[in-house]
Amino acid sequence: MTKANNTLDFITAAGTGSTTYSGGGLSAPVAVAVDGAGYIWIANSTGNSVSEFSNAGVAKSGTAGYTGDSCTAAPCTIPAIGTGPSGIAIDNTGGVWVVSATSSKVTHILGVAAPVTTPTATAVTNGTVGTKP
Repeated sequence: MTKANNTLDFITAAGTGSTTYSGGGLSAPVAVAVDGAGYIWIANSTGNSVSEFSNAGVAKSGTAGYTGDSCTAAPCTIPAIGTGPSGIAIDNTGGVWVVSATSSKVTHILGVAAPVTTPTATAVTNGTVGTKP
């Protein structure tokens, strides 16, 4: 991830090459999270937005990213992202959590990402507890 030029750089596992992606509202990206489907979610510090990319680097969010609604009554489609997002995480329900240090705000975007499952939950479901992958 490159903050200065608003791009997302993918480097191969061998570290031998990289591919650069842009668009999707990238604006001084500062934090990244990966959901259960391998989609990449990025908090943009100067755009007050969140960008989403497929695991192939295709922008899934609009040209401004997801900025949220400024509505004050439920239901909001996406609550307004706070000023200066600085962190992002995906939970096991597909919720995206965005921390905005500048505005001292945490935004929870309900169910927009693929849920993240823990290795233990997957092992119990598959009957493979105690075995190595």
